[in-house]
Amino acid sequence: MTYKVIGVMSGSSLDGIDIVYTHITEKSGTWSSTILAAMCVPTTQNWQQRLSQSTQLHTFDYLHLHKQYGVYIGECINNFIEQNELAYQVDFVAVHGHTTFHSPEKGFTAQLGCGANIAAQIQLPVIDNLRAMDMAYQGQGAPIVPIGEQLLFSSQQLFLNLGGIANLSFHQNSKVVAFDICPANAVCNALVQEINLPMDTNGQAGQQGKINEEILRSLNESTHYFQQPYPKSLSNHLGKNLIAYFESLTDIDVNDKLRTYYHFIAQKIKVAIQQIQQHEHVSLANQTMLISGGGAYNNFLVQCIQEQLGEIEIKIVLPDDNVIQFKEALTMCLIGILRWRESFNVLKSASGAKQNTVNGSIWYANKLEE
Repeated sequence: MTYKVIGVMSGSSLDGIDIVYTHITEKSGTWSSTILAAMCVPTTQNWQQRLSQSTQLHTFDYLHLHKQYGVYIGECINNFIEQNELAYQVDFVAVHGHTTFHSPEKGFTAQLGCGANIAAQIQLPVIDNLRAMDMAYQGQGAPIVPIGEQLLFSSQQLFLNLGGIANLSFHQNSKVVAFDICPANAVCNALVQEINLPMDTNGQAGQQGKINEEILRSLNESTHYFQQPYPKSLSNHLGKNLIAYFESLTDIDVNDKLRTYYHFIAQKIKVAIQQIQQHEHVSLANQTMLISGGGAYNNFLVQCIQEQLGEIEIKIVLPDDNVIQFKEALTMCLIGILRWRESFNVLKSASGAKQNTVNGSIWYANKLEE
């Protein structure tokens, strides 16, 4: 069976909305995928501001923004369909909206981008709300991408995503270990705004800086999250706190801040892998780790990570550009397909839930009456 699906991902780094069109085929339990079209719609300054400030809104204004962002996502999807001549070639659309509130300890999560409004805009079925059932079964609601790694990248065991948040997953047979490590691009992109840049291209600014040991020590002591055992997941709240901390360091050069934070990210990735080795009683020496997400284009950050991982004999692998940039959006397609089939699409071994769960709300669009 082949499914023709559009997947949409609005990440916490606020750099853009990723959209992919893919054919995903299941045959006798084996899955394969082909990305036929993909694009990133850059987030405008207006939307960056509105999304970043969304958690401060009163309920009425928040719900209005939820509707408006759904309409906007729908418009982006319609443009994507038109540009790639995909009319009548899409079965349905799977959408991961922009996460605002994510509180595993209280058992709830929220993403902006109303699925009903998206469906009304594009006149196609829409599947959204991809984390809620996992959290209802006491899961973290994250990470949800490991199901895509398990079914679409089955030859690989170790994965790192460098998005707004850095997260890691390890696959061994049918078991999956996955968790968020630390804020990544969300903090780095905020830091370079001090020098009026949207991002630190290739890590050029950070490469010119020096590691500040006092800042590094403060970062390590900043939250108990880093000492928590997995499974665990991060909200955007920690990233905002770290950004506020860096903003308070007015006498520190931005290059030094970036260099220190790159080193911090790399250190935390190595520690996370060591935790897996210790708790799962496995050796990952001589393994390869596939990196995806926007941070994979930051050459200096990748170099920092490889230096740390070289100490534990792990080598980085960079896949093709489509996988680097659109792996999460592709996985949303698969999660949507599994929901369509009423099959498990979030794994308890990754999220810590009591059981594997079927996640997603389906919105069926009615054709407009003449």
